[in-house]
Amino acid sequence: QQLPPDFNLGVMNQLITIQLLLQKATAADRVTGKIEADLQYTNLLKRFPSPEAFQRQLKAVGMTVEDLRAKATQEATAKATLKRELNISITEADAKDYYAKHPADFEEPEKAHVRHILLMTVDPATRMQLSTNTVAAKRKQIDDLLKRVKAGEDFAKLAKEFSEDPGSKENGGELPEFKRGEMVPEFEAAAFALTKDQTSDVVTSMFGYHIIKLMNKTAAKKIDYATAAADIKEGLSRMQMAKLAPDFVKKMRAEYKVEILDPILKSMDEKMQASMDAAASAPVTTEPAK
Repeated sequence: QQLPPDFNLGVMNQLITIQLLLQKATAADRVTGKIEADLQYTNLLKRFPSPEAFQRQLKAVGMTVEDLRAKATQEATAKATLKRELNISITEADAKDYYAKHPADFEEPEKAHVRHILLMTVDPATRMQLSTNTVAAKRKQIDDLLKRVKAGEDFAKLAKEFSEDPGSKENGGELPEFKRGEMVPEFEAAAFALTKDQTSDVVTSMFGYHIIKLMNKTAAKKIDYATAAADIKEGLSRMQMAKLAPDFVKKMRAEYKVEILDPILKSMDEKMQASMDAAASAPVTTEPAK
């Protein structure tokens, strides 16, 4: 399937910008880019169960580790170069001012970490309700499992053997930590009502019958400034870059005499540049958007 021209234009302009910025990169920019890319790679690797699983995923999209790291290094170096060229500097006062004016951004909500056993009463493919007899059999089975849990059998082993939740079954029913609003209401209410290591009675949701065991619950808290400072500065830096970058990139393209040869992409690029110029020259209003 052929990609739409606007997609090709976006990719092309991104690649052009990166290559032009790399022409301006200093040795210090390249060191900064390498450090940032290495950190990104380490964090990405942690999201996979093993290095082999990570490499399989890369292979599925036609990339090698070397390809990924080279691309990440180029992009991070370009970003460091742009930040230096734009002379972006976020002060401690800037960050503290943002923290003071946006208190809601730094509220860490209450979170729950649970295991569960699910017996589904709907077809997983169609979401259609199973037959009355099948649902009744599932209810008897979940009641029996609850008795075994209450009698002291290992919850994780029972979940691994009997749960029908494919996303958590192999992990003994363990789910990622979640906050309110991320689960169906019946599941959420039951989970947050539990105390540590307590097991629920049978909970009925749109998916079926659950037994929930609370592993841990983290109370709501306010994130202090020291913890949030680095993220605030990074966010403010990105905002400044987004504001200043278009004009800088336009001047850089003129400096390096960038020319697009494809007539369709060239026409689209000219229209896009004209639109950006019009937006930049429009009067600024302080009125809130309606």
